[in-house]
Amino acid sequence: MAVLAQGIAGWPGELELGAVELQKTKVSLEPRPEAVPTWQELRDRLEDPALTILDVRREDEYTGRGGMQCDPRQGHIPGARRLEHLLLFAGPGRPLPPEEVRELVGLPEGAEVVAYCHSGSRSALAALALRSAGYEARNYPGSWHEWSRHDELPLER
Repeated sequence: MAVLAQGIAGWPGELELGAVELQKTKVSLEPRPEAVPTWQELRDRLEDPALTILDVRREDEYTGRGGMQCDPRQGHIPGARRLEHLLLFAGPGRPLPPEEVRELVGLPEGAEVVAYCHSGSRSALAALALRSAGYEARNYPGSWHEWSRHDELPLER
C-alpha cells in the first residue's frame, strides 16, 4: 500500500484513463493499541520528561481565548508545547525537510511526541510530518474535544 503525497496533483507523469490490472497481495495486520494514546495515558504521563505533548492548534485555541463552542472548557493540556501544524509543511501534503522540522520542534531525533488538536485531524497530519523527521510521534485522536469533557483532567490557559 502506498500514499501519494499531494494527492493526484503530485503524480509526476501523464494521467491515463482505462482499466488497470491490480496485483493482489495477502497481508496480516495486527492491532497495536499502544499506538493510540488515550486521555488516561496522557494524564498519567503529564510529568514524564520522556514525553513531549505537542498542541498543534491555533494560538487562540491553546490559550483558551478561542476554541470550539462544542467544548465545555477551553485551554490546553498542562505542559503542552504549541506548534501550529501548518508550520511543519512546505505545501499541501509536503512536510518540510526533516532537519527543518527538527529545528522547529527543538527536540532531538527519536524523541517521543504525542500531537493533539481539537479533534485529531490536524494532529494526524502533524504526526506524519514528525515521523518523517525521525520522531517517535503518535496522534491523540480524542484531542481537546475529548480532554475538555473530563472535569477531573487539568488544563492550563
